[in-house]
Amino acid sequence: MNHHLARCNSRSCRIALILVAVSGCLGDGGEDVASRAAAIQGVTWMNVVGAAAVDDDLSKTDTGTLWNAGAASVQTLAGDGYAEFTTGESTTQKMVGLSSGDAGQHHSDIDFALYLKGNGSFDIDEAGVQVVANAGTYAAGDLFRVQVLAGVVTYWKNGALVHTSTGAPVFPLLVDTSLRTPGATVYNVHLQDLSFWTDAVGVSAVANDLSKTAPETTWKAGASSLTAFDGDGFVEFTTGERTTDKVVGLNHLDKNQGMVDIDFGIFLRANGRIAIREKGVDPVGTGFGPYQVGDIFRIDVTGGLVTYARNGTVFYTSLAAPSFPLVLDTSLRTPGATILDARVVPAGACSLWSDTVGLPRSGGLAMKASGDRLVIAAAPADNGAPPPASVYRRLPGGWFLEQDLTGGEVSTYRQVTGGLALDGGRIAIGNPYENQGGVVRVFEQDGTQWNLAEVFDGCPAVDVGEFGRSVAMRGDLMAVSNDHDRVYIFRHGPTGWKREAWLTPPSDIWVLFFGERLAIAGDRVFVGWVQGSGGRGAVYVYRFDPTLPDPGAALCNTPSPDRWVLETILVSPNAQVGDDFPSDLDVNASGTLLLAGNEQFGSADEDTGQQFPNGPGEAYVYQLTPGGWQATATLVGSAAEPDAFFGYSVAFGGADPDLPSFAVIGAPDEGPGNESDTRDPPGGAYLFRTDGGTWFEASRLPWPGPSTSQEYGKEVAASADTAFVFQPGGVSPGVSGTNIAIHDLATCAP
Repeated sequence: MNHHLARCNSRSCRIALILVAVSGCLGDGGEDVASRAAAIQGVTWMNVVGAAAVDDDLSKTDTGTLWNAGAASVQTLAGDGYAEFTTGESTTQKMVGLSSGDAGQHHSDIDFALYLKGNGSFDIDEAGVQVVANAGTYAAGDLFRVQVLAGVVTYWKNGALVHTSTGAPVFPLLVDTSLRTPGATVYNVHLQDLSFWTDAVGVSAVANDLSKTAPETTWKAGASSLTAFDGDGFVEFTTGERTTDKVVGLNHLDKNQGMVDIDFGIFLRANGRIAIREKGVDPVGTGFGPYQVGDIFRIDVTGGLVTYARNGTVFYTSLAAPSFPLVLDTSLRTPGATILDARVVPAGACSLWSDTVGLPRSGGLAMKASGDRLVIAAAPADNGAPPPASVYRRLPGGWFLEQDLTGGEVSTYRQVTGGLALDGGRIAIGNPYENQGGVVRVFEQDGTQWNLAEVFDGCPAVDVGEFGRSVAMRGDLMAVSNDHDRVYIFRHGPTGWKREAWLTPPSDIWVLFFGERLAIAGDRVFVGWVQGSGGRGAVYVYRFDPTLPDPGAALCNTPSPDRWVLETILVSPNAQVGDDFPSDLDVNASGTLLLAGNEQFGSADEDTGQQFPNGPGEAYVYQLTPGGWQATATLVGSAAEPDAFFGYSVAFGGADPDLPSFAVIGAPDEGPGNESDTRDPPGGAYLFRTDGGTWFEASRLPWPGPSTSQEYGKEVAASADTAFVFQPGGVSPGVSGTNIAIHDLATCAP
């Protein structure tokens, strides 16, 4: 997988959450290793005719209404990548796209073009031929993309796929434009190179694969990776055959395509056997046995030590010391030789960051992940604008905006983040101050489009408001809390979401914060009552009992018998007065395994006056056993000090939603300045893993770069193989604003 650094100076940075290689970006000599990976480029214009070009914007100045104005980009794509742009109006005619050359300003010169028409609709044209008529409508500010991946050209609007072309691109490709209407504009034109390979000679490079096309049986074909690392890291690859000669490995500098140019190489011989070549020489003088098609080879650098492995087993440790930076380098001798699924992974560089424009620099944010999608919802802005909520989707090359979610919001907001839930093809977003009482919106997925399906409220005439402050959803069940005294249960049926029950605290003492945290799964709802009964906090577990009579819809002003019964009350194993338990909750798919945070425990017992020292915070795993619910694990961060707020945010992750294999725990106040030092602490996040029984700390997930803010770990989320950590106001090199660090656990173990 390639790693890119997003340059976020326009709205396009909301679109490209691009994987970044940040660990060791600067070598000892000051070389910017990360610059080897192409960043999003604002284009430089050439062949400007009848138009004004300012930075990466273009506008027609010619007064005629002919296809006689335009320009092309100096920058080109040699392989995978995309062009992205927007426009300031929807009343003019213009075409923008990718082309193998710029022979003139007429639209027929553009190989793959989006035709934005003056009536607010758009077509797709290729080399002057209409391919798709009325592909959709558009408005000023919509973001368009023409993309090529693995030789396939696709067209996108606002992160949603519009059309897949059957035409084959001819490289190199540049951005090409044709403007017909006077005053027509094209804004924020960017070119993103998603290529993995560079310096390709005598080979075909497609995505992360390489194959020799030159007919000669010589060591004169190959390529090297754009991505490099300067310190610990590794490269991996496999092959599609065992009948060709090729060397793949690590190299300080790629001087040519010869085998002797590679510092540390694995020689896959045409006789199906393995050898080592370091600068063309076998340092061992013997082979390492046979290999098979599909075997995974890895060359690892740890602490200056280079090791070679096949399918996870180290078979040789080098005696030579590497020189940095290092790239993946190749030399292919036999025509048709292949290298497949190559990747370069700098240690600790499995992170992504981006300035998500529209999110506040500080304040609340909700974040949920599932499968290949991430949903982010921020606190409303001070100006009363609707809170931004966006769906990002993992595609080849990184994470990209799929859609901004809007649904007729009413601008009666205060600075508070509502609940957020993501489950399969549904997203639920709470807006606790809309219409004074609060609402929940449910969006449903239709392909790559998310449509508003329903808007509903609680019982505004009788409750205290802020409906939607917390939301949990799984399958056809949803739990929604209001301002701390009632939790509603909704069930989805043929006519939409219907209120089935509402829950209140079993005691009228300390009603505050009932339902502040919610989780739902199987036939159980988990209701967090922070500082609840006795001021110590608890999780109230309600179970649906279908054997009880069905009372019908739950009325707002009359408590009626329902089939949700209190099964048990879970407390912290270290319960103390002043606990913030549960500070966050997550649950497995069947509702039999619960993760709960206790961000702060310790204060004074108001009854006895006894003082408890503040701890760093903890998180607990509860499991439903034949004997009932039991606390089976207590998790504490190894570097978390008092007042670190470890457990402020928690999330289960893993490929099996019912058997989580890891957990992510946030500690947003962790750091050297969390008490006596006035500097902003960076915060922290931890990865815990389990072998099916014992939970253990696997790694501290660091913020992947410098920061001028705090509270990294204030919100976390997890999917099958990825950990997401939010930091308000985090700053990466050249990027400022609210950031999400994404640790790709499948790519490398932190």
